[in-house]
Amino acid sequence: MKLLGEAGSRGAHYSRFDPEDPAARQAWIDAAVPIDGAFVKGFREVARRHGLAIVATFLERGSPKPFNSAVLIDSRGDVVLHQRKRHICFFDIPEEACAAGETSSVARLRTAAGEVTIGIMICMDREFPDVAADLVGEGVEIILVCEQLPLGRRSRSRGCAGRRRAGAGLPVRPRRGGGELSGTEG
Repeated sequence: MKLLGEAGSRGAHYSRFDPEDPAARQAWIDAAVPIDGAFVKGFREVARRHGLAIVATFLERGSPKPFNSAVLIDSRGDVVLHQRKRHICFFDIPEEACAAGETSSVARLRTAAGEVTIGIMICMDREFPDVAADLVGEGVEIILVCEQLPLGRRSRSRGCAGRRRAGAGLPVRPRRGGGELSGTEG
């Protein structure tokens, strides 16, 4: 939590959104930030200072619409992966105001245990096999899923289905005590 507080003091912030207020919706869109701006820079500094890899999600400035985006920052503070959400929740305010990303890619992340190939899915992307298939085709070893849902809104069965889709094309092996463990779990 201390690290998040530090990132906040460098430009990161959280605000509550009222979807029924048109002015709040426009303020949300206007608050979109560039990938090279202070918000992401704050996370980069924290990652570099503490030798951590961090995923930061943000509303990325875009034209004509913003993007729901995430970046993977390595322990040197470099952005090694930039992902824009591909499947927008057009039924959800304010996200329906966002543009969809077009591609998914992976990055090699150096860790103390060695290098690993990382991909990112943002929320609803986990429900669509094309995103997982693209990441698998790129050689992904770990898929990070960034999402924000109120506590209690997501059922356990839906969560398992999402992880199952994310594991499309990856090997499945038996789990001790029953069930199965896909290549994305464990």
